[in-house]
Amino acid sequence: RIFQDKLAEIERHNAKYAKGEVTYTKGINQFTDRSKKEISAFLNQNKMLKSKIPGKYGKFFVPSNAVPATEVDWRDKDVVTEVKWQGDGCQSCWSFAAC
Repeated sequence: RIFQDKLAEIERHNAKYAKGEVTYTKGINQFTDRSKKEISAFLNQNKMLKSKIPGKYGKFFVPSNAVPATEVDWRDKDVVTEVKWQGDGCQSCWSFAAC
């Protein structure tokens, strides 16, 4: 039933695309037959931790006249942690590291 419901949503969305009402199409993928709960468990969303960064780093404000630094070494600011194993989740951590 999950797959049928999602397929119907994909078809409704793609009909809107054909009419020019939305700018992208949807398609079937490896998650189409899974519930939100199953997808969340697969992607380790249930294991996400809230930030433990101290309060002084919790809010960020840039004055309008600020000149950005040409480089920042986050090690000097003591905000970098060691590399950690993130489990067998979504496998996208490499993309964040590459940024």
